[in-house]
Amino acid sequence: NTFDWSDVQATSKNAVVYIDAQIAEVDILQPQKEPTLSHRNGVGFIINKQGDIVVCFHLINQARSILVELPEIEDESFCADIVVISPERDLALLRLQPKGIAAILQKYGTMPSLPLGDSKMVHRGDEILTLGYPHGKPELAISQSIV
Repeated sequence: NTFDWSDVQATSKNAVVYIDAQIAEVDILQPQKEPTLSHRNGVGFIINKQGDIVVCFHLINQARSILVELPEIEDESFCADIVVISPERDLALLRLQPKGIAAILQKYGTMPSLPLGDSKMVHRGDEILTLGYPHGKPELAISQSIV
């Protein structure tokens, strides 16, 4: 039995966002040295109407700035702030700044989001759909797999 993922894909793709974090890495052995600047790119997903985004902590660790891009809003990035981190779980919660929320609401009429589910409901052998940016932007990749 295969599941038809087209409805899930259509309703969730705009909630999966591209994250570009500008990192200022500090050398703890030489704290007086100027931080090394670099970028990390990855994926997050909007979880509610307030513009909260769940990402992996390692993606934004030591971030100086965080930009968020949505797949259907071309040539525009939105700033996000770190709300809370959990390094031991490799999770972070970001929040879009008001300007980004306003632009997204103007584009979609509502904030696209993927509500958090209950991991106890997922079992080995369940079919899943993954959405992300495995090779960096701009193409959102979608694949089906099994837990």
